[in-house]
Amino acid sequence: MPTSPTRDGQPLHSLETVRTPLFIVHGDADEVVPVSQAEELTERAGQLGLPARLVTVPGLGHDNEHAGEDWPELWSQIGEFLDGQA
Repeated sequence: MPTSPTRDGQPLHSLETVRTPLFIVHGDADEVVPVSQAEELTERAGQLGLPARLVTVPGLGHDNEHAGEDWPELWSQIGEFLDGQA
């Protein structure tokens, strides 16, 4: 049975095919994709045994251009997360 394009475009519905750890950065000011979707994705990944970490950035919207001061710390966290997966 075919699925709708909207459903196919959502990572949660194809998570079973993912084989790499997920480091998810999501802004709490995102007005396009609710942070609850990132939380759900992280939870589902854990249920599937897939390493996943969610970092919610205060004040960050749907793009990353407003995260300037947060990115050095985010890169550090990403590196630590990936080092832990080796």
